[in-house]
Amino acid sequence: MSTVKAAVMAAKASNTFDYSVLPEAISTDLRAGADRIRSLVKPSVGDIIAIGQELQIAKGKLEHGRFGEWIVAEFCMSARSAENYMRAAALAADKNEIVSDLPLTTLYLLAAPSTPNQVRDKIIARFQGGEVIPVEAVKRMVCEAKEAAREAQEEEKEKRHQASLHPSSRRRRQRRLERAEEQRRQREEAREQAESAANEMVQLLEERLGADLPRFLELHLIMQTGHVWLDTVVTRLRSGKP
Repeated sequence: MSTVKAAVMAAKASNTFDYSVLPEAISTDLRAGADRIRSLVKPSVGDIIAIGQELQIAKGKLEHGRFGEWIVAEFCMSARSAENYMRAAALAADKNEIVSDLPLTTLYLLAAPSTPNQVRDKIIARFQGGEVIPVEAVKRMVCEAKEAAREAQEEEKEKRHQASLHPSSRRRRQRRLERAEEQRRQREEAREQAESAANEMVQLLEERLGADLPRFLELHLIMQTGHVWLDTVVTRLRSGKP
């Protein structure tokens, strides 16, 4: 774990955790756990899960408030980082075979408390079925699920508010909501059309360019580096100017 590795020297210099107030058995276990965590220095999913498991054990042995002192003294670790490790370990508790093969970003996305359970279970089930889901696709699915959850909460809040309104006010508000829904529907339709157009463009490029496709992609990258966008090429093509 690179964060742990970077903090080891500083942690040793600032180790002020008082083990003397603990029973000897617990003190021994905590020191051994700290050593095991410091030995996990590779930025791998397996190490992150192992660190989370060690932190869970340590937290269970310490009184309220002492865990935060311990992770700062031993590793210069923030409470947020510790929670991330422990959430990753909790996610892997009954799905270790699948979770240990996930990319780090995907692991943290799925372990995050803000990720709705329904989409988390759906994504893991797809991985269990042998599907390979790119990180960007996982991000999109999580974002869409969060948005759906937010909209559901807003809808429930709106229903309660509607019930408290005078009938005439309720009708005016309903009309505004209908207009907003129509605008949302139009935006979604435009997004779907854009996705379809992108897929068709990919197919056309592959069919028409053939062996020249790698060169096209290389030229496109050079254009992006120089802040010249594809719409510039389209404009020149339409105008007939080189």
